Amino acid sequence: MTSKALWTILSVASCCCGVLSSSLPSSVCYSLENVGSYCEGEEWANMSLPVQQYLRDQGWTSVMWDNHSNDDPYWDLDWDEMPLEWQNALLTLGWTDETWDSESAMQPLSHYTPWKKLFNEEKEAAKILGFVEDEWLWGNWGEEFNPVVLRNLSIPELQVMDLDYLSRLDVMVELRDGDTVGDDEFGVREKMHMSDYIQALRSGSKLYLKYEDHDAFKQHIRREVGEKVLQHLVPVIQKSVLREQGIYKKVFDHVSFNDRNWLIWVGGANTTTSMHWDADVFNLLWVVQGRKRVVLIPNDERTAGDYECQVEVEDGEHSCWTNIDILSGPLPPHAVEIEIGPGEGVYLPHLSWHAVQNLESTVAYGFRIDVDQEEEAIRIVNQIDTQV
Repeated sequence: MTSKALWTILSVASCCCGVLSSSLPSSVCYSLENVGSYCEGEEWANMSLPVQQYLRDQGWTSVMWDNHSNDDPYWDLDWDEMPLEWQNALLTLGWTDETWDSESAMQPLSHYTPWKKLFNEEKEAAKILGFVEDEWLWGNWGEEFNPVVLRNLSIPELQVMDLDYLSRLDVMVELRDGDTVGDDEFGVREKMHMSDYIQALRSGSKLYLKYEDHDAFKQHIRREVGEKVLQHLVPVIQKSVLREQGIYKKVFDHVSFNDRNWLIWVGGANTTTSMHWDADVFNLLWVVQGRKRVVLIPNDERTAGDYECQVEVEDGEHSCWTNIDILSGPLPPHAVEIEIGPGEGVYLPHLSWHAVQNLESTVAYGFRIDVDQEEEAIRIVNQIDTQV
């Protein structure tokens, strides 16, 4: 995914039917299930609200559409393909020709800044690109801050996978420092047999077992842990209030799950994961044993400029770490504090700042879906729709 592509990672999956394209062929009309119909060249004001929202989800604004709906939008163009006016506007917003065409450049600060906090020259540059205040890209960065606590989420098949269960697994594990502030993904890791680790944990060790995303050590417990998490946790999520609220989207039913989707955290009392956000479009944490304290902070106009990424994993397409301790002392403004125990879970909103503390020896499992998987699922749904 290119750096400029992040400018158009919006709520694209909310529709998930019809033809998805940022640049649409001329003189063509489209009919989208649960959205409506529209034609190329049609005035923005004449389109229904669902269609307008759908096009916003593709990266369009009303001004862009009325002025350039028959052209390639700027975000689909390489630097040298754009008119000078657009290049100058992007320069004002912090881009350069190199960062625009780069596969891995970081986003400029304007990308994280709400409209009211932009400098006047930045606002004028944004207007040249077709933005107005109500449609500035900041409003689409992340999603509504809506953490959801799931109580009484009983999954007997997983609730037996506690410390005793794990201690019987004849595997080596890789451990992180569970007492660090800042990124723990690139730190020194220690290897230990699972049974020795569980014994050390019970004796007060601050080492933390965290297998997330593509951790290579997942393969050693795939059958005993990973496959069971996917087999038993996902169906419960699909039938939960998260489905009813539209948080677990219908398009997720077309995702092919693999090792990157399941997670495990095992840590002793007062081990922590410090403040960061994750780029996953769906992120659920569920506890089997022990208790966790979760502090969440909205990543929107309320906190714009308050926190900066000190470490970006995979150029910000995976996670962002602040090196700030929000688990000690008074909570920051807008923070939400949640405590969950056995059989309870919490949905972590996309890109929300959060930190987690184990209040006692804890085993928890998780389930995530990343942006690339969602986009692939959307393509599958569109292909099915066009064949009907």
